[in-house]
Amino acid sequence: MILLIQRIEKLTSFNPLEGQTEGFPRNNLRNIVEDQINRRNDSPSVTHGEAKEAKRLQTLMKRLAEFVKREGKLHFIHIGKTGGTYFVDNMPEMKNAPFNGYSIFNHWHNLKLGNLNSDTQGHEKENHRYIFFVRDPVDRWISGFMSRFRVGCPSHCHLGDEEEMQTFHLFPTPNSLAEELGTRFGNEANRKTFHTHRTISYYIKGVDNLRSMIDRVAFVGDFRSMEQDTLFIHESMGMPAHKLSKEKVHAAPQLPKKYTELSMLGRCRLEEFLREDYEITDYLFEKGFIKSRFERLCENDWMKGNDDSTDALLGNDDSTHEFGEEYGDWTTGKSNIKRIDCEAPDACQTVYDHILKGDLYEDADYN
Repeated sequence: MILLIQRIEKLTSFNPLEGQTEGFPRNNLRNIVEDQINRRNDSPSVTHGEAKEAKRLQTLMKRLAEFVKREGKLHFIHIGKTGGTYFVDNMPEMKNAPFNGYSIFNHWHNLKLGNLNSDTQGHEKENHRYIFFVRDPVDRWISGFMSRFRVGCPSHCHLGDEEEMQTFHLFPTPNSLAEELGTRFGNEANRKTFHTHRTISYYIKGVDNLRSMIDRVAFVGDFRSMEQDTLFIHESMGMPAHKLSKEKVHAAPQLPKKYTELSMLGRCRLEEFLREDYEITDYLFEKGFIKSRFERLCENDWMKGNDDSTDALLGNDDSTHEFGEEYGDWTTGKSNIKRIDCEAPDACQTVYDHILKGDLYEDADYN
């Protein structure tokens, strides 16, 4: 028998030729999930894991459906690099206008969990709830680093400020910065770039805040099942059938492995640096919002056996150099990145060409 998860993934795989999901019409999703639960006691072919996943999905469906009946307002917390742009692009009802008795509001990157619990007079907003997506914290951090390293390409080209450019001059790969996290130098560099600085915990305001606000969370999507979760929201909230776009405007081009791979030191420092993000995603798993934890690869024994790494992670780095003292003459305006014209039609191609040559943030060749 096909596992329930595989059936749901098959169910929510859009077939553009037929205008419906493969295998079953999408509006049968609720019936299939409920059928799996009802069959649990009658069919040995339905495993405990399948039934557990079906029960989790049914609980989420009921949560959303009950909220819709109360004519509630949903607020989307757009945590960067978790598939939020794809989600918004595939939510035609997200127009800040009422739909089917409720409203969905997109606040881009400006909303944090709990910021809309009351009005300016302090009155509680009972019918306001939050939805957001999460992603493996390490993968998200790497994606955020590379998004700004590519100056936003391919979806749009936007040069960063001087400090962000200098960060990438000093740290030309995700691993080079990851290995410095925990030191004053590395932490300061990390704060210079938008997505690496704004962690999951930045938007959720810590796991304690999440615990206190959990009843106000209507749904949490998972980057690993972004398309399925988007369709799940459509179905659960009674939205009209909508063809999901297969185009991911923020999808990165294929780049050399050095832009995605981490050393053991880099990985472990990054996992520790993002500890609060893992606490948040672990709690979401425990509450049934996501179907599995995000894996951590580093063992405490390894960290304890690496004195240099442990000292840095605990803030014991005694380095005295200041961020930026190694710039040299780089700030004179002769770097390749400063010569990028984002208004040019081939701007992103120029960015990719320099990345592949490894000199995007190096001195320009004027020969």
